[in-house]
Amino acid sequence: MNKKIFGKTIAILMAFILILGVVPIRGQAHDNGPAESFSLYKDGHMEKVLDVDSDAQVQRAPIGSSSHFSYDAEHNALKISNIKITRGDTMVYLDNLDAIYVSGDCKLPVIRMDCLSEDFYGNPPIASSVTVYMDPGSRLEVGDIYDRDMKDVNTKIVSGPGVKMKAKRDGKAMQFIFTSGGLKVGKKAKVKGVQYKIIADDGVSAEVAKGKAAKKVKVGDTVKIKGYTYKITSIGKGAYKNKKSITEVTLGSNIQSIKKDAFSGCAKLKKITICAGNLKSIEKNAFKKLNKNCEFVLTGTDEEIARADLLIRNSATGFKDTMTVKGY
Repeated sequence: MNKKIFGKTIAILMAFILILGVVPIRGQAHDNGPAESFSLYKDGHMEKVLDVDSDAQVQRAPIGSSSHFSYDAEHNALKISNIKITRGDTMVYLDNLDAIYVSGDCKLPVIRMDCLSEDFYGNPPIASSVTVYMDPGSRLEVGDIYDRDMKDVNTKIVSGPGVKMKAKRDGKAMQFIFTSGGLKVGKKAKVKGVQYKIIADDGVSAEVAKGKAAKKVKVGDTVKIKGYTYKITSIGKGAYKNKKSITEVTLGSNIQSIKKDAFSGCAKLKKITICAGNLKSIEKNAFKKLNKNCEFVLTGTDEEIARADLLIRNSATGFKDTMTVKGY
């Protein structure tokens, strides 16, 4: 066999052995079983998760199948949301990206930043540093972070806006805690007469917990609370219940859920404008006892509008046949 071809074959075999074998975690012993790992990479225009499961079977699945790990286009980052892993044989790889975006309270045993090392073929690192971005009030604890060569990377990690990093040695491992300012999940704050609650449904965001009575209500895309900006993703349970003065409502583009009794009893409410793009759920009696001729105006793509239309027309929401739904 040609020496050059033989050399490449050996390199490829070694790469698969490293992927499928036991993941080396510095300072920790392993059993003989294979490890589990998550690695975000790009395949054409599709971001995927590479999962080595307990049977050492390599599985490829769309990113949405692992809701705690996703691709954040805004920061070109691996997004980690509301996950705590205590198993010592689980590793998160950072390969073709140079940033991590943390949302919520997260804990991971190991992050291996291969992006900071030469690859198996001797090609230079794709990044000289990794930036950590965080939603307000988020936290990430990691048992160890190192590169492909198992070297420390603490000097190559950059804290994004509002992010604080603490690193300390624990034997061979280097432990990290990343935190960001802002309200913790579950806390409430009032802004211009509207009470918001910090939630962690899909990352850290704000919910309208108690709305303000007015003729026209407009819920924005975001709200600034004590210097930190949160997406407004939810209208909370009974947030505008029985507010008789409301005639028109406009909901921002980040709204994902409208909870139970959100607008129940708003008898004069004649028009609700909803951006359908992110809407995922409408709970029981959200639109009970509105004006009988209430008009729902939906904006978004045809597919988004059709999906939102079905959510609204569900009889459990309080929607009546005399009401109308229009899409633009």
